[in-house]
Amino acid sequence: MSIGLNQLIVNNLGYFCGQAAVISSLSILGSLLASLLVYQLFFKKGEISHEK
Repeated sequence: MSIGLNQLIVNNLGYFCGQAAVISSLSILGSLLASLLVYQLFFKKGEISHEK
């Protein structure tokens, strides 16, 4: 494996992991917001409120 021999990659592994964590967190947040939007637009339109 040549990746383990590349000192540039090994020395910056923490930086790459930080970037991966930020990208994955933002991806999850975007998916949650998109699903909330779809729910609000398509599944809550005809809902009847039971409040008095």
